[in-house]
Amino acid sequence: MIDEIAGGIIKFFFRIFIEIFFRLIFYFIGYLIVKLVTLGRYPRAVAKKDSEKNNDGEPYFYVSLVGLLAVILFFMFLLF
Repeated sequence: MIDEIAGGIIKFFFRIFIEIFFRLIFYFIGYLIVKLVTLGRYPRAVAKKDSEKNNDGEPYFYVSLVGLLAVILFFMFLLF
């Protein structure tokens, strides 16, 4: 029982760490790259009313994914 509780707590804090790291760091890196590549056209700001209707987090995820890929490529070039 204690093992399950400890495992749940560890998973919770790991999830929080990943969310913060992924959303804060990788999003801003990806945001800069997407803005540069698309010459400032994307990512567009989403109006609060639209985001509440659609509950669409996909653009946020994709921009963060671009940041993650940029960091991976950066370290690949740095190490080789």
